Amino acid sequence: MAKNIPTDLPTAAQVRAFLAANPEFLSAAHAGANTASDKIIDIAPAIAKRAQQEARHMRDANQSMRHVVAANMVSWQKLHHATLALLASTDVPSLGEVIAQDFPPIFDLASAVLISTNAASIGPGSGFLTVAADQMDAATAGKKLVLGPPNEHALEMLNSPAPSVAMVRLPDQLDAPVSHCLLLLSGKQADSFSPDLGSELLTLLAEMVGVALAARLEGRAMAHGDGGS
Repeated sequence: MAKNIPTDLPTAAQVRAFLAANPEFLSAAHAGANTASDKIIDIAPAIAKRAQQEARHMRDANQSMRHVVAANMVSWQKLHHATLALLASTDVPSLGEVIAQDFPPIFDLASAVLISTNAASIGPGSGFLTVAADQMDAATAGKKLVLGPPNEHALEMLNSPAPSVAMVRLPDQLDAPVSHCLLLLSGKQADSFSPDLGSELLTLLAEMVGVALAARLEGRAMAHGDGGS
């Protein structure tokens, strides 16, 4: 009776390919060939080495993940402090002060300012910077979020040159004049803002500023309406 021969055994070509990709499995065989025991391939050291490498990769990955989590926690803490400062503002001018005075130390910035294309709707004494709509469009190249070195049009809006900036338009879902405003943050270093850094956080910050500004403008309108009745 014929023996059952396994059909899933590797071919000679597959074995050669495996050994070529994993030469450590042959190290014991090449150490000596004087006795039959010298020809036995001991794969234990190779397995141990592979396990050490995998453990090292896992340790590095875990350490990198911890760094990311720690950085995210710091970013969300900063956003929390900024939100509390915005909530503490009572009117449009105090909101402008929060952005100009509180945002720089919170986010480690050189400066921060809210820019509007409609000064009449925002009102005097707001502390906001007013520019023409075409200048804002040129500074942002028509984008809602710009991170990196400022172009010449953005430099014209800054009080002093900055190596990097973040320009975030307030949400267009909000009514004018809020939707016609731009949050401009000046970084201290060239890598303070980059296209792959903090876009989600900055977008959320702009949303918070937009909602706060809309609420302060609405409160002012209601106060004026009550006063006139």
